[in-house]
Amino acid sequence: MAEGEKKSFVLYFDIYPSIHVLPDDQKGMLLDAVFEYARSAAAGKSTPEEVLLRFPDMSEACYMAFRFVAETIRRDTEKWKAKHIRYSKASKARWEKERSQYTGGDLGSEDEMRKYIRQKQEWAGLGH
Repeated sequence: MAEGEKKSFVLYFDIYPSIHVLPDDQKGMLLDAVFEYARSAAAGKSTPEEVLLRFPDMSEACYMAFRFVAETIRRDTEKWKAKHIRYSKASKARWEKERSQYTGGDLGSEDEMRKYIRQKQEWAGLGH
């Protein structure tokens, strides 16, 4: 996964009673569907309904459990995206502020930026 992509999702304990009663084959289908939806939701590619179409053998009980899990994944993904945007903006603002202190406000070329990054890494003991 590329940097900046969502790499995880959370399963909450309060959904366990709905999952626990499912037969093992349905639990497997549910897990597959949940992973497919979580990955596609993070990328904004498909809806729960589109994912469910790929699991025609899913029972009604499994379908309901999936809908509960999918809703929490959707909600958590929206929060993650908002937080990611805030953190990205804050990071860029810090970077520009620090960089302008060292360059006198001139943003310079890409080569100057690479040189500056290498210098910062060497100062931090991260240089190669």
